[in-house]
Amino acid sequence: MYYIGIDVSKKDLAVFDGKKDLKFINKEGLKSFKKYLKNKYNLSEIAIIFEPTGVYSLYLKEFCAENSIKAYIVNPKKSHNFTRVLGKRSKTDKIDARILYQFHKHIDLEDIKIPKIDQQAKTLASYLVSYEFALKQRISLSNHLESLRDKGLITLIKKDLKRAKM
Repeated sequence: MYYIGIDVSKKDLAVFDGKKDLKFINKEGLKSFKKYLKNKYNLSEIAIIFEPTGVYSLYLKEFCAENSIKAYIVNPKKSHNFTRVLGKRSKTDKIDARILYQFHKHIDLEDIKIPKIDQQAKTLASYLVSYEFALKQRISLSNHLESLRDKGLITLIKKDLKRAKM
């Protein structure tokens, strides 16, 4: 089994394969990452270790599910405690990927599985993200309205707020 530690961020996947530090763009399909893996490994012999980072790790989780790649999704609290035990303070994406790679020594093989994607949960999560975004926009407009002095602008903002409440 080949282990790969991955630190997931909004833009990138910081990858450590046991020998090299690599970086891949974090976007749907993960084409460049897939190309790298196919050239270097048999996909059935890989275990990817990463922390769930909300929507940012979704592409990686879906990638593993679609390509039948085993993964171990580390509880962030466990990862944090593991980092402290190793005495690592400086947290960078590169260091985090290396630490996640080292975590493989403490994983039971039966806990490494191909992730399952729950489409209902995925849909609900996207609705929730959209709702939270709309709510933040409405609050931002309300706060902005309180600071305004220009009556014409106040009228425009109030119209926008009415639309946002619908």
